[in-house]
Amino acid sequence: MSKLVRQPAAGSPSTSPDDAYEVVQHPQSKLLELTTRMLHLSALPDDSLDRPDTGSQEPSCVRWLLSRGVLEHIPGDGFIACSALATSVGVPEEQLSDVVGAAILCGFLRGPVAGHVAHTRSSASLVFCKSFLGWLRGTSSVPMPILLEVLSATLAGETGDGNKPATSNMALGGATGSFPNGVRHDGSLAAASSDDAPANVATTFPNKSQKPPAEHLDGVSSQVQPPLAPASDERPVLIIGAGISGLCLAQALRKVGIPFKVFERDSAIDSRPQGYRLKLRQDAEVALAESLPQDVYQHFLASCAILAVGETDFNPFTGEVTKSRAGGGLSGKLGLSPSHTVDRTVFRSILMKGIEDRVFFSRQLASYTANEDQSGGGGGGGVVVTFTDGERAEGRFLVGADGLHSVVRPGLLPEHRIKDTGAACVYGKTPLTPELAARFPEKGLRWMTVVADQAPMLQSFHIGDAPATLLTEPTRFSEESRARYRLPQDYVYWVLIAPQTRFGAGGGLTSPTPKAGNSTGPNQQQTAAAVAAEAAARLSLAVTEEWHPSLRSVFELQDTRQATFVPIISSVPDIPAWEPSAVVTLLGDAIHPMSPCGGVGAQTAICDAAALAKVLDEARGSPSAGDVGRFEEGMRRRARGSIAQSEIGSKTMFGLGSLEECKPWASN
Repeated sequence: MSKLVRQPAAGSPSTSPDDAYEVVQHPQSKLLELTTRMLHLSALPDDSLDRPDTGSQEPSCVRWLLSRGVLEHIPGDGFIACSALATSVGVPEEQLSDVVGAAILCGFLRGPVAGHVAHTRSSASLVFCKSFLGWLRGTSSVPMPILLEVLSATLAGETGDGNKPATSNMALGGATGSFPNGVRHDGSLAAASSDDAPANVATTFPNKSQKPPAEHLDGVSSQVQPPLAPASDERPVLIIGAGISGLCLAQALRKVGIPFKVFERDSAIDSRPQGYRLKLRQDAEVALAESLPQDVYQHFLASCAILAVGETDFNPFTGEVTKSRAGGGLSGKLGLSPSHTVDRTVFRSILMKGIEDRVFFSRQLASYTANEDQSGGGGGGGVVVTFTDGERAEGRFLVGADGLHSVVRPGLLPEHRIKDTGAACVYGKTPLTPELAARFPEKGLRWMTVVADQAPMLQSFHIGDAPATLLTEPTRFSEESRARYRLPQDYVYWVLIAPQTRFGAGGGLTSPTPKAGNSTGPNQQQTAAAVAAEAAARLSLAVTEEWHPSLRSVFELQDTRQATFVPIISSVPDIPAWEPSAVVTLLGDAIHPMSPCGGVGAQTAICDAAALAKVLDEARGSPSAGDVGRFEEGMRRRARGSIAQSEIGSKTMFGLGSLEECKPWASN
């Protein structure tokens, strides 16, 4: 991958050569101050953090930042929000903000934007020149009187023999390099080099094995470069896919003012069935609260269905209750119970609020070209996407949020492993009518209901006949919500999960999601979706033909237009790492599809979108490969837990063996 040559971002507070650093106007005094600070840091006793009476707030802050590895998490080519930094380091945000604020006041760090932090040359020296930090720590072997004498002489601006400060010689050796974030040296900096006699340094530091700071500061040059040109209206962030994750990301970018465009293969937001409900836990709620504009977030909260937590299990053949419990049990105590229930179609409509003019339908991606070589100039690398209709779009950064049948994924990760579990599910909705209330078991309309159809013992033993599982849950909306928003009729959401052999291999059905290269017009797509929905509804009736009539009523009274047959495809939990790109990434099902048996697919994708939005915000839509790599590392870690949870559920619900042992999925 070619090295990115970064260009300064116009108007960015981190790149102005006039006001970003005093060091441009006063190179010698600034570098002298740097060395003085570092000597002061080395001279203080180790317990200075706990001794505010020392009057040395800056060294105390620096030691705290060093001991917790905070400086390494501050990007060298931009700035980071204190909230994101606290999360990366794993320390309380309030504590980190206090220390960082003190370090900014001291001048050791910069605060280019409220609530954000960036490197100065002093802090960058510690991060990008490890030997300099080693030298500082090594000064502990120098007798304290000598070290303090040097410190005092430096602060006084003279040495005992009247020469210029010896430490200026040490520090100014670094003036030949590049300063952080594009404040580069020029002729005035070069002319500012010191004529101090090397003997002064040798006398002050008798340990010949220790190098003076100048030699270490030389190694800092050119390691911190200015940021790439940010995303713009001409080169926005391009999001492929207007599903939940793509729209959440778009809203987050809208909130922070980063230009974007969303391209969706479907002809409209409601061109095919997507009506099943979503249950979101607290971490997804937090992600939405952080990333969505306030009006959109409040709309989301007000549109949520009434939440009822509990489970009732039924025998499929007798219709009798076998188990029942209110509340979340142990999972509730562990914080794993959902905090919100939302209708998927309603949620997507809410996520379209305010960005309708930036979401383009009937745009099936055909290919993309990524340019990570910026040696030719032009404001930085980027991407050009081409659609099946021949139209093209150019952007600064590309996000593949295009689901299981992603076109972005094979271009970025051609060897990515995805498994075919051999199972499938039929999703559906049944209106909560008086007829359903009369026929379906009353205890099955309170909260989650589970019906497990286990194969007879001999069939299971001899031919491996696997179970089928039905999950149902009523979705009801409050009168208050209905008075404010357009919401669907109350309904029972259900999903029937089984090996594809129980579905007759799907009867030739596949997921209604259009595949790459199969772009169709609105009428053809809607017709195909309607035919597929009718077929999926018939499958649900066929698989449950021996069930008790009371339970089967949920299929007999279903809205057949809403049925959807979906093969269950999944990544393995341990997703291999890949070399990150500065211009393209993936999120959601495009990179880590998972079985619905864990109920955390949408939740994980929402958290992906929020995490990526933070990265793009901090880089103004123009992240480095390192920025993207850190996001992808967190995404893989998040997906690992979600996929593992889904795998456990799959073993119970349809008899999955192991994802690692499943055959590779062949996209068709």
